[in-house]
Amino acid sequence: MKQVGSVKIDDALLEKAMGARAEGQTYTGAGDNLVDFGAARSFMNEDDSAKRVNIVLKNNGQTDVDIQFNDILENVASAHLLAEGAIVTDVTAKGSPRSCDVLAKYIKTHPIRIRAIKLNAKYTTQLDYPLRYRTENPFTKNAVEVERIPSNYQSQDTNNPNMVEVKDVNDWQLSDMSTILYTIGAGQEVTVTILFGAALDIAGALGKKAEDAALTVASAYLHSQGA
Repeated sequence: MKQVGSVKIDDALLEKAMGARAEGQTYTGAGDNLVDFGAARSFMNEDDSAKRVNIVLKNNGQTDVDIQFNDILENVASAHLLAEGAIVTDVTAKGSPRSCDVLAKYIKTHPIRIRAIKLNAKYTTQLDYPLRYRTENPFTKNAVEVERIPSNYQSQDTNNPNMVEVKDVNDWQLSDMSTILYTIGAGQEVTVTILFGAALDIAGALGKKAEDAALTVASAYLHSQGA
């Protein structure tokens, strides 16, 4: 496994790259009006997007509660949708820099990639609950789930065992076809920080395309004036 910028390169990707090169295909995302990279410029430095949200989950009850981070095609019946304030009795969420409700609305129109997830738990036992990534497709019978156990990412080199960073989630994204499920244990509190990367941005693309069109007209005018 090699890494160039934010891109991890394995043998399967190298094989695809050989085929793409033979066909003359090149794409990094730079200049793509439909993609919002935040502070980054392309998929090559997607980790530098500077997009992050913090979600503080508290469970003052005596039973574990499953949280689903956003709406998908078919929501999980046993889970409760993330929302600002009270999610269910004794379980609350608070988002920053904007509310969880604002994030949910954004995801509906802006499918967005995840680069890493950080967790800071009040008690280390909360880190034993898995982060579950669920994807739906209307053309297949069953949803697909993969999971990461945060406690597996505890570092021996840190003085804070309550804090972990899960990095091998950079093929995950939040959209109307994919979500994260996470259980907040009874009596637990945890801050979930999601580091985001590229997002599809149709609304932003409209303005960018208008700017490109204006630039084309201006360039044509300069050419007509012999400049």
